Amino acid sequence: MSLSGQRRFDLRWTRRNLAALFALCVLAGGLLAVRSIHRNMQTGRQIPVNSRRVNTANEKINPNTASVVSMRRLVGIGPKIAQRIVDYRGASDSAFRRPADLAKVRGIGGKTVLRIRPFLSMEEQQLHTAQEPP
Repeated sequence: MSLSGQRRFDLRWTRRNLAALFALCVLAGGLLAVRSIHRNMQTGRQIPVNSRRVNTANEKINPNTASVVSMRRLVGIGPKIAQRIVDYRGASDSAFRRPADLAKVRGIGGKTVLRIRPFLSMEEQQLHTAQEPP
């Protein structure tokens, strides 16, 4: 007892107190996680899909002849990168012979090439040079 006649409490944390506090924190975190998962399942949220880009699975786009609008249909290719592809194609005399050649365009990396590769057609259709008969 103290001089005033009141009891004093020991405020030091014992192992038992710390273990109980830890258990409560773990339990609260688990309940929050379960609640979040359950809420997402109940709402049935759907991922928005751009219908113009869904059709790219049915067609192949040739980067050597495609317009800016066609190139934008590829996932991960926006208006600026599509314009860079068309500008690069027009500025250089060489065509894109394989999908990896698109990585030469600023803003397109290896991951983007891998993502759009299934939707590309690299057919050589009378590229910038016409062959004359001998």
